[in-house]
Amino acid sequence: MPKFSVTVEYQIDADTHEEAALLTYQKMMNEPPPTTFVVTDAAGIAGRLELDRDGANKFAATDQTADPGNW
Repeated sequence: MPKFSVTVEYQIDADTHEEAALLTYQKMMNEPPPTTFVVTDAAGIAGRLELDRDGANKFAATDQTADPGNW
């Protein structure tokens, strides 16, 4: 199965790298999850994806490990 790096991007005003990370964490804990991602494959090819929130919520609510295609 291929591997991908998934990045969430937020623009955060902060004084340090650590504060930016902590503010991002706080934002992710207190708001709905993001729907915009940058996905990079093993070859380094990146693309920006915008997920439909309803579709993403439906996918997240389903046990994906029960799909024999994932074994």
